[in-house]
Amino acid sequence: MSQYTARADKKLRANQVNRKKYRDNLEYREHAKAYIRARYAHYKINHTLTQWEALKTIYGYRCAYCGRKLKKLTKDHLIPISKGDPDNVDSIENIVPACKSCNSRKNNKPPFPFQMIMATDIIMPSARERIERLLQ
Repeated sequence: MSQYTARADKKLRANQVNRKKYRDNLEYREHAKAYIRARYAHYKINHTLTQWEALKTIYGYRCAYCGRKLKKLTKDHLIPISKGDPDNVDSIENIVPACKSCNSRKNNKPPFPFQMIMATDIIMPSARERIERLLQ
């Protein structure tokens, strides 16, 4: 076996190990996606996956807007990333679980006009007060 073939085999094995690590490790995969999104939108990541899981259990795995119980929930920023402070817009206090359709429908609006449309009041009180202060 030549040195070039051996080097190619090592590289192929390393790529297989990395792909397996990415495919099998949900926490690593979610962190990598979040990091890419944060770099693209120029904000800092300020919460962990365990905090996100705890928030979903607080809401009972339900959408904060329509109340549907779902397995796959998306992170909805109460103060949109495009309108918030890049240093703390991604803190866990600014995030609520939402179904994909509600999150898409809300887009980059603040939650209260959107919530009036959805006719629900599930947002945590501390987050509501914080948003009202920021919108004034």
